[in-house]
Amino acid sequence: AYSDLKQAMLGETLPWPDKYFRAFFSTGVFTISHAPASGLHELVRITRKGGHAIFTVRDQVFESGGFQAVFDELELAGKWRPIEESPWFRCYAIA
Repeated sequence: AYSDLKQAMLGETLPWPDKYFRAFFSTGVFTISHAPASGLHELVRITRKGGHAIFTVRDQVFESGGFQAVFDELELAGKWRPIEESPWFRCYAIA
C-alpha cells in the first residue's frame, strides 16, 4: 500500500507538493510541547480542495497555543470550512 516513507517536522515546510493528499488525520500531535498550531497551515496546503482534516487539539493548548487564531486565519482565507467539532473531553487510560 505504501511505496515511500518520508520523515518531516510539523511547524516546518512539509516535503509534499500542494494538494497532494485527499485528507489528513492527526491525533495526539497538537498537545503540550508537541506540534505547533502553525503546522496546520502546511497540512492544509498539502490537502486537496474538498479534502478532509480530522485531528485533535488538547484543550490545555487550544487558546494558549494559538490554535483558535490559526483556525480563524484558515477560515477567513477560505482554505478550510469547519464541518463538525466535538465538545471538549479528556480521555485517560483506566488502570
